[in-house]
Amino acid sequence: MGKIYPDLVGAFTNAVGGTVYYMRCGKNVVRRKGVRRKKQTALQERQQVKFGVLSRLAMLLKEVITMGFVQRKQGVFDVNVFVQKNKDICRVEEDGSISVNYERLVCSEGNLRVPVAVAMLDEGDHGLTFECEEMEPDKDALPDDRIMGVVFDTVNGFCRCVELCERQEGGATSVTLDEYWSLEALAVYVFAVSKDGRRVSDSVYLPFA
Repeated sequence: MGKIYPDLVGAFTNAVGGTVYYMRCGKNVVRRKGVRRKKQTALQERQQVKFGVLSRLAMLLKEVITMGFVQRKQGVFDVNVFVQKNKDICRVEEDGSISVNYERLVCSEGNLRVPVAVAMLDEGDHGLTFECEEMEPDKDALPDDRIMGVVFDTVNGFCRCVELCERQEGGATSVTLDEYWSLEALAVYVFAVSKDGRRVSDSVYLPFA
């Protein structure tokens, strides 16, 4: 905001072109005229809604994606990588309805070998059981890699990230959930993390066996 001195232009109190002159505290003040934004198209509005949905998912899965996108490029935020990788899982229809394909959700990306596991729902104990296979070690599947399980309630937005076992061990791990979790709305994933946390595998969606 600039000031206009009366000995130069007198006391202007109107708009000239893209500039507005007015009096404030006995002084002439000048500012640029506000530019009216163009109305968004329907496609732009849907894209904005889609970005909002993905941003909320990133917030709910923050603990997971902080670990799962550790191999991102320097200077790039993990949330930005998550939104970019998942831009195609969310659809916003012309009528405003929103759908998310959780089977395609990516919560980890890296060059370790993906773990082999299954998940089984246990309604009696209000939880689930992961069973992980023991894997032969190689340069991309280290014996002490940690296998992580992700349980996400897609209705209520609850998320748990649980260390299941080391890759060389395999075995079963039970996870009990509080009663307010919706078992019918669970999306379950696994991925591997190196012992030092610097490498990860891609995440894998697990349908219930």
